[in-house]
Amino acid sequence: MKSTLKGILAAAALALLSANTYAYQVTISGSGAYDGQWDVTTVSGLTADLVGTIESQVWYGNSPLASTFAGALGGGLGYPNFTGGSGYASPYFADFQNGSGAAAGALFYQNTQSVGYLVGFGSGVFAVASRVPEPGTLALLGLGLAGLGLSRRRKTA
Repeated sequence: MKSTLKGILAAAALALLSANTYAYQVTISGSGAYDGQWDVTTVSGLTADLVGTIESQVWYGNSPLASTFAGALGGGLGYPNFTGGSGYASPYFADFQNGSGAAAGALFYQNTQSVGYLVGFGSGVFAVASRVPEPGTLALLGLGLAGLGLSRRRKTA
C-alpha cells in the first residue's frame, strides 16, 4: 500500500512538471481580471484549423490585452514567424475576427525591436496561454493527497 501511494505521488509530480516543460511563464499586471502568472506555449498550423484554439484565448477580441501579452512574452519562446519586411517575430496573438467568420483579421507579435501589428494571416505559430494555479490551489491538492494517503493507511491497519 505504501509503495502504491508513493507511485501515485510520483506520477502526479511528474505530470505537473511535464505539463509545463515547454511553457514560458509571464506575469501580467494592470489588466484587471487577467493579472497574474500565465504559462504561454505555442501551436502551429493553418489559421482555419486553429480557429477554436485562437478564439478561446483570453486576448482574442481585446487589442490592448493582446499587445500586453506580446510585450510580456518578448522573445521568451523565440521568433518562429516570418513577417516579411519586419523579419522574424514571436508567436502570434490573434486579436480579432474579420467579416469572414474566421480568425484571420489581425494579430500582435513581438520582434526584436518592438511589438508590432499585422493584418491578414493564413498560418504560423500562435501563442496559447493558461493561468498558473495559485499556490493555495497546489497546497490544497497536496493536503488532499496527504489526507487520502493517511485515511487509506488507517483503514488497512
